[in-house]
Amino acid sequence: MNKQSTRMRATQLCAALLIGLGGLATSPSAWSAPAWQEGSTYSAGAVVSYSGRDYRALVTHTAYAGANWNPAATPTLWQDIGPASGTPTPTPTATPVPTPTQAPTPTRAPTPTPNATPTPAPATCYQAWTSGGVYTGGQRVTHNGVNYEAKWWTQGDNPAQSGDWGVWKSLGNCGGATPVPTPTPTANPTPTPTPVVTPTPTPNPTPTPAPSGTPVDRNGQLKVCANNLNLCNERNEAVQLRGMSTHGIQWYGWGSCLTEGSLDALANDWKADVLRISLYVQEGGYESNPAGFTAQVDKLIDEATERGMYALVDWHQLDPGDPNYNLARAKTFFTHIAQKYGNQKNIIYDVANEPNNVSWTRIREYGEQIIPVIRAIDPDSLILIGTHGWGSFGVSDGRSVDDIVNDPVRYANIMYTFHFYAASHGDQYLNELKKGAEKLPVFVTEWGSQTASGDGTNNFTMTQKYLDFLAQKKISWTNWNYSDDFRSGAVWKSNTCASGNWSASNLKPAGEFVRNAIRNR
Repeated sequence: MNKQSTRMRATQLCAALLIGLGGLATSPSAWSAPAWQEGSTYSAGAVVSYSGRDYRALVTHTAYAGANWNPAATPTLWQDIGPASGTPTPTPTATPVPTPTQAPTPTRAPTPTPNATPTPAPATCYQAWTSGGVYTGGQRVTHNGVNYEAKWWTQGDNPAQSGDWGVWKSLGNCGGATPVPTPTPTANPTPTPTPVVTPTPTPNPTPTPAPSGTPVDRNGQLKVCANNLNLCNERNEAVQLRGMSTHGIQWYGWGSCLTEGSLDALANDWKADVLRISLYVQEGGYESNPAGFTAQVDKLIDEATERGMYALVDWHQLDPGDPNYNLARAKTFFTHIAQKYGNQKNIIYDVANEPNNVSWTRIREYGEQIIPVIRAIDPDSLILIGTHGWGSFGVSDGRSVDDIVNDPVRYANIMYTFHFYAASHGDQYLNELKKGAEKLPVFVTEWGSQTASGDGTNNFTMTQKYLDFLAQKKISWTNWNYSDDFRSGAVWKSNTCASGNWSASNLKPAGEFVRNAIRNR
């Protein structure tokens, strides 16, 4: 080939290469964000496109089918980062085409000497874990010669103590330890397997269908609405549940104030939608007899289910006020509840009753450890979490709801609980509730018309101001409490539970008021 033809050929190759690279650089579809898809799980920081715009996920969440949590409708889950124009790519500099040279005669490779499988290189070590460090999902650390990966946001959780349900996933040894080479397996005859009888699975029994016309039959599986403010039924309609909370079941539980007759009255006469089952952790509750109190909660869930009511399972931690103190117990308890009832539509999980003398950050950290335990078994579960200052959005601790708004729990389908006692909590508390309800999904899991002690004179005027606002915003609630305790906040007159007379004539004034509030929609 002469020099002129060689130069022409090189020029043609360069032109073709530049045209191909130019087409790649100007093709936006090759670099655009993936389209948002319902049913997918997105990690915090993930970028998607939706309706011609790009969005970045603010928290890790699953876009449950039917929830309509699209990026445009859920600003608490997604940040709008601009038009979906794709990431511009600089035009690459064309690589000159070298003058071809004659290929050298290949050298015959030597015959390798057989040897054992080579020892793999030690795994990479990462930055050492520190107790004060803040780590987000996907970050990796090394601790005591072992690599770990964070499943979600964490601070202060020792990777070596994380366990199967913890925040850290073990990735194996790093650096120091050399893995043993894999030996060549010796062929052995395949043994005849011993027949194994497959046991009947117990974690997911067939759910009890809700009776026709009942709250669960009408609404089905509940979830946070697409606006991330309201509670919605399975048809994506905003709903408000109204019902009662039990007193501590170690004092007024099954066989005392909770019987077939009293629950029939609550469901059929009062027309309640929900029964909050208050399982105290300390004060003679779960801590003293985990198996016995778990069985009683199971019984009450079954009774609520038979009547078509929602069962709100309340982990009633109170003292100590930091829910992290009872984290291990909570994991054990809620694992059981999720395994046994997670396939039912009427279960609501309340993972922390009234945190107190503890920061919102610590409460959020607790939530982000217990929530994945439940979600691993019951992925579409509605989960409630208590707020600082005894459920006051922090007001009783001199704080505010801004603590939560600026640092929300990093999971979707979560609601924040608020408690009020109208004779103690006036307009300051009501205004904080109104402020929070504009930005957060709220569930009032406890309220009374008395003082914060659950006793004293009723303030029905202030109570009605609260209830009017809750009705206006469709914020669900349960009243404290369905017992005959001597305090004015217990709805039944003393000795009613022993008598078994559940007629309206046996109600205290607070009982008459709340029964009417439930019935009059």
